[in-house]
Amino acid sequence: MLRPGDADTEGPPDAIAARNVVDGLALRKAWKEGDLDLNSSDFFRDGDPPSDNQRAAVESELQRLDEAIDAVADLLTAESVYQMTSGNTGGANASLDAMAKGVRPPDPAIAQQPLAGIPLTHRVAIVLGGEARAVDGWTGEPTPRALAEPYVDGWVGRLLGDPRLVRCRVRLTLPPDDPDAASPAEVTEQPVTLSELQLRPIDVLDLARAASEGPAPFSELDQRVAEVVLAEAPPGAQVEEILYARDASWSPGEIRTFPDVLEVARAIHQLLARTRPLTQADLVTPDAAPLLPETIPLLETHERASGARDGLTEIAAELPDPIASANVARLQELLRSASLFGIAGAFPRTDAPGPLVDQATSVLGEIKRRVADAAAASDVVAIAQAIFGRAFPFLPCFTPPQEDELGLALETGAALVGDPGAPKRWIYQAARVRPTLAAWRKLALLTGALGTHTGTLDVVQLPHREGARWVALPFEDGAEPPSGLLSLVLHRLANPAPAQAWVGLLLDEWAEVIPPKAPTTGISFHFDTPGTEPPQAVLVAVPPTNAEAWDLDSLTAILRESIDLAKLRAVDGELLGVLGQLTPAVYLAANAANDTVSSNFIGALAVDSTIAEKET
Repeated sequence: MLRPGDADTEGPPDAIAARNVVDGLALRKAWKEGDLDLNSSDFFRDGDPPSDNQRAAVESELQRLDEAIDAVADLLTAESVYQMTSGNTGGANASLDAMAKGVRPPDPAIAQQPLAGIPLTHRVAIVLGGEARAVDGWTGEPTPRALAEPYVDGWVGRLLGDPRLVRCRVRLTLPPDDPDAASPAEVTEQPVTLSELQLRPIDVLDLARAASEGPAPFSELDQRVAEVVLAEAPPGAQVEEILYARDASWSPGEIRTFPDVLEVARAIHQLLARTRPLTQADLVTPDAAPLLPETIPLLETHERASGARDGLTEIAAELPDPIASANVARLQELLRSASLFGIAGAFPRTDAPGPLVDQATSVLGEIKRRVADAAAASDVVAIAQAIFGRAFPFLPCFTPPQEDELGLALETGAALVGDPGAPKRWIYQAARVRPTLAAWRKLALLTGALGTHTGTLDVVQLPHREGARWVALPFEDGAEPPSGLLSLVLHRLANPAPAQAWVGLLLDEWAEVIPPKAPTTGISFHFDTPGTEPPQAVLVAVPPTNAEAWDLDSLTAILRESIDLAKLRAVDGELLGVLGQLTPAVYLAANAANDTVSSNFIGALAVDSTIAEKET
């Protein structure tokens, strides 16, 4: 328990030792139920009986704790009622559960002040397609990842550029021509290009991700580079060092290094981690999205996911035999294939039978797990990510809804903006407060430096209106846009027609409210709360006659009489002196005609003797 004077309770919360952490709810409960003995010497560190000041300090903190918990309980109760009246039963239950279980509650919506104005929605997306697959230099056979996701593979290939221009150096030690001679071994350098690794662009993303997770003594990239060199080197050659730094003889405008490309690949991976696949609902206004029918992925999407699952299943079926027979050549071949599915540690590290069998056995266990997860997956995206890993970007194809309106909006996008550079400037401004757009801007800067950034920015605004102006531009002559518009900024590497299959990435989306020209404002003042509480009394007026309806004169008379009585009752009896004995009479009804209950005070008045003598 926290004790006054603890020296190790100072500093940031994450640095406080666990023994100094107290359960506030349990402490309050014990205090409320009388189970907390503040007079006990065990309650304080020094073991001495507490002083009055110490006990008062602890009681003060407990009182503050009780007030804080009471305030939180009031807030969560109000939030639950607010969510229930809004029709959100899940939100109401979440608030009550948070209060009952002591878990972190959701952000209270009741405390958020709704702003009046014109609501707008902004979305930024990347549109990929068929022509984005063909990239110069990446001529190798499609790998499993490239077959499963050719759209991302083509996009990444454009951003990374020609792999034939990406180069590193490998320092080799060659054995002497005459083994019996005493001549020293020859050291030589051999260049290796990225294209010689026989990888696809999407495979480079995985190499960059593995490299960013931490340095390794001999990474998969190192193994692949060494394998290329040793395949053509004489027997007995050994790799001394792999040099990824730029050689002084390489022209910066013609030759790029592996670190250059891997930095771009890491930026792509960071961007993909913040995005999601583009869907039909992203191409319509928010109010129209709930009306769309359920999206069914196209057959091509199912074929890509099932093909990846079948390929890994085939490896799982073929691995047991070479494991049992210690077939080194076959194990190395299957492990290379497994490494292209993103299985960490699958690339063969040795040609020794024993260690290779152990490596293959471990890889087979991971393959079986992934195949089982894919069999239990409920949709195509889950199947692909079960096979390749959760970070794998799998983009389903779909046909856009409302294709006629989308086509008109695409045709008039240039007229909508006017200035071709406006969309890029707008995105760069938004990137200052939108993390995903900041990642996209970083990628654009890196690829621009390499000279590989391609694609155009197009603006689509829905619902389509002839002669409209893009809502992200300054208003002309104070004209305000209509409510509920959707602004779509599309970074298009492909130009599919609205009736064709689309595939892409949603980078970011957010809603904003444009304040009205003349908003309704207010000002509040803080007063003493007890003094500003409303009166806890209700005046019940009874009509003095048997009339069927009230008349204004009777109601006015009753109100005035009530005010007079309230003033009389506000007089303190001590101020009236001897007349104070008459004060109760003003609380009682008097009627001379005896039409109602009345009190007779004749003979009950005690006259002051001094007054009586004066009158005599």
